[in-house]
Amino acid sequence: MSGNGNQDLILEHPHDIVIRKSKFLCPRTLAINCDKASNEIPRKMIKMLQSPQTRGLFVIEVT
Repeated sequence: MSGNGNQDLILEHPHDIVIRKSKFLCPRTLAINCDKASNEIPRKMIKMLQSPQTRGLFVIEVT
């Protein structure tokens, strides 16, 4: 997935991050203008992420 940053991104929400296809900004927004939407995330991955025991690595690459 790829998306863009914005100088107005503040990402101040203590728990949530949102990756958006739109340009909407709020304290949960991590990236805008993304090429994927939440309905394109595999259901198996979503089910795993709902478990408190699930651990993973989220990598943000800045280019």
